[in-house]
Amino acid sequence: MYTALAFIPLTCLFFSFVLFFIPFGVFLFLYLQAISLHIYRRKLKLNEPFSKKIWNAARKIIANLWLLHASIWHGYEICGLENIPKNKPAILILYHGTVPVDFYYFVTLMSVDPDRRISVIGDKFLFKIPGLAILMRLFYVHPGTFESCCQDLSDNKLLIISPGGAREAVFSDDYYSLVWNHRSGFAKIALKQNVPIIPAFTQNIREGYRVATFGLSIFRKFYEKYRLPLIPIYGGFPVKMKTFIGEPLYPNQVFPSFADGNGDAIKTKFNDSDYIEKFVNASKTSLENLIKAHQTLPGNIWKGLAQRLTDKPFTLVTTDKVFDKSHLTKKIS
Repeated sequence: MYTALAFIPLTCLFFSFVLFFIPFGVFLFLYLQAISLHIYRRKLKLNEPFSKKIWNAARKIIANLWLLHASIWHGYEICGLENIPKNKPAILILYHGTVPVDFYYFVTLMSVDPDRRISVIGDKFLFKIPGLAILMRLFYVHPGTFESCCQDLSDNKLLIISPGGAREAVFSDDYYSLVWNHRSGFAKIALKQNVPIIPAFTQNIREGYRVATFGLSIFRKFYEKYRLPLIPIYGGFPVKMKTFIGEPLYPNQVFPSFADGNGDAIKTKFNDSDYIEKFVNASKTSLENLIKAHQTLPGNIWKGLAQRLTDKPFTLVTTDKVFDKSHLTKKIS
C-alpha cells in the first residue's frame, strides 16, 4: 500500500519534468538547425549572402522539418493566406505566443513562398543569444530600424512583426490580451509607405505552452529591468493550432479623407502622433476581433486537445503541398 502511495508523487514528478523539458526541446531543435547550417556552409564553402538561391535548399529542408512537427503534433493549418498580397508590400502583425512555434512554422514556410519575399523583425533579446545568428540571417530576421523597414517595403517585401514581442509572450493571459506597451513603430512605417497592416493569430498558441504563474511579479520586475524573459515555461501539449490571417487594413480605410486620389498624401502624416495612434488602435481592434472570432476565451487546454482529435487529427504536409494550394491552406469561413 505504502509503495503504491509513493508511486503517485513520483509519477507527478516525472510528468512535471516532461512538461518543463519539452519547451527546452524546442530551443534545442533550433540549435541543432543552427549547427547543421554551420556544417552546410563549411562543407560547401559558402560565402554567398543568405539571399542567394544556393541557400534555398537549406531553407526548404528546415521549413519541411518544422512542418513535420506542425503536422504531427498540432495538425497545423493556415487560413486566409490569400489575404497576403503577392509581390506587394504589406506589414503582417502576429500575436506572440509563449513559445512561438507558430511563428517558426509560418516564417520558415513563407521564406520559401515563390510569390512573396519576407523580412522579419525579431525581438532585441534574440540577438543576445549566442549561436543562433546564422539561423536568423537565413530566415531574414533582423532587429529592424525605421529606415531598413521602409526599404524592405519599397522592395515589395512582406514585413512580419509581433508588436507585443517577448513581453506579450510572457505576460499575456488566458484571454489572449495584447500587450503592446505603446509600441507604434509598425503603424508609423505603414503610414510612411502607405501599405496595409494585416492581422494574424494562431488558435490555441497559449494552450500549447504556458508560463508558470508562481513568482510572476518578480519575473516581471526582472524583465522590465534587464529585458530578458527568463521565466519557467511548461507545456508542449498537442493542441490544435490554426493560423488565421485577417483582411488587410489599409490606411485609407482608417482615414477616409485620403481615399479619393489622395493616397500618397497620407505618407506625410507618418510623424503625426494622432494619425499614428488612430492607426495603432485600428490595427489592435482588427487583431482582437480576429482572436475573439476564432479562439475559445478564456483559453482551455482540454478544449484545444479535443479540437486536435476532432479536426484533422493527422495530415502530413510539405512546402510543395502548401503552395500547390493543398488542404493546409484554406479561406476563412
